[in-house]
Amino acid sequence: MNKRLYLYLSFYLLAACSQHTTPPPQDLSPAVPAQWKDGTLSANDILKEEHWWLTFQDPELDRLIRQVLGKNNDLAVAALKVRQARLNAGLTATNLTPDVTATLGAEKQKTWQDTAADNANTTTYSTALSLNYELDLWGKLADERAAANFEAEATAQDRQAVALSLIGTTATLYWKQGYLNEQILINQQSLEYTRQALKIADAHYQAGANSKLDVLQAEQSVASQLASLEDLLRQREENQNALAILLDQPPGKGSSLPNSLPTTPIPEIPAGLPADVLAHRPDVKAAELRLRSEYATRQYIAKSYYPTFSLTSALGTSSGQLQSVLHNPAGSLGAGLTLPFVEWQTTRLNIAKQQVVYEQTIRNFRQTFYTALSEVENQLSARQHYLNAASQLTHALALARQTEQITAVRYHAGEIAMQDWLEQQENRRSAEKELLQNRYLQLTTQMALYQALGGNPALQQD
Repeated sequence: MNKRLYLYLSFYLLAACSQHTTPPPQDLSPAVPAQWKDGTLSANDILKEEHWWLTFQDPELDRLIRQVLGKNNDLAVAALKVRQARLNAGLTATNLTPDVTATLGAEKQKTWQDTAADNANTTTYSTALSLNYELDLWGKLADERAAANFEAEATAQDRQAVALSLIGTTATLYWKQGYLNEQILINQQSLEYTRQALKIADAHYQAGANSKLDVLQAEQSVASQLASLEDLLRQREENQNALAILLDQPPGKGSSLPNSLPTTPIPEIPAGLPADVLAHRPDVKAAELRLRSEYATRQYIAKSYYPTFSLTSALGTSSGQLQSVLHNPAGSLGAGLTLPFVEWQTTRLNIAKQQVVYEQTIRNFRQTFYTALSEVENQLSARQHYLNAASQLTHALALARQTEQITAVRYHAGEIAMQDWLEQQENRRSAEKELLQNRYLQLTTQMALYQALGGNPALQQD
């Protein structure tokens, strides 16, 4: 009987030597296009620099982003989640060591004699120390540790995704502040210009050179521009409040800078392969790590129904004198074999349940990856569109200004009505706003592209 037991134990130990590592899941990489439609990117062209937003060459933007990353509450919560996940992984890693328990006790007994006159008191002291260690015969405990570690790494990538989103939001609000400030300035200048036109129309009316209609049309234009100015002021205040929240400040404390949009050239995008670039995205990394975590969890649950072999050691003493309690120990060493696979119905259902979770994670990973591809493709297309449109809008503004000047001369000469002049003024304002909006969209699209690439803009080419 002993020989047979030794044979079983040898078999389990040999199995343990060969199954302590969790094999990686099968290759589930989604299909990747050979290149982007509107240009390509390569990981070799991506400089792994922490402060990658410096490519915009704006010290004020750099200062603001650093402040947000240091003060934002969402990022602080994400960091705490990372810490929690790592602590959980640390707790799981304790399955490498034996479980140790120790107790120290004292018991006092009072025995009444038949004479009812005397009684005897007895005090007993005891100590106990026990160790329990589960042999990882099938690599089950290694799978459990791997799952926890992968989840901790995925949570760290979640924090990176929050930081990436914050950088994009901060830059967008910063540029919107400059965009609104410029719009307000344009509106104020146009308002002053229209008021001058109103004075001219009123003077002509008083002199009998034109009708009251010209005056009313000019007054209507002034009122409309005043309403637009109020709306712009409201948007600017809301934008400042949003910046204040990012900085963990009360509303009203947001910065009013910049006064205008930056005029530095939009950085160029080099060529390469999309799969290399998307490896930088934290959400893609997190999805891959959670896929590996669920695979390890599936392995752990499946192996939980294999026989479990535990070694147990106990040491205890009992004595009537506290000082001699350790002088008379009683020790034991044992081994236990449990057979959880006898609950075959529960085993089958739990394994099937985890398989469903694993397949869901596979789908989530593929969806995340394809979404990343789509976002990069869309931003590349939008970037090129806004760059192409910029030259056309610049030309349109130049034409609108010339037309307005000619119309003003003709109005003063009495050749056309006030309404014609006001319409050309409005056309010029619209052209200015469209060109300004194009510049704003170029900047925000460039930032969105960097975010789609994982926050690593191409700063130089090899």
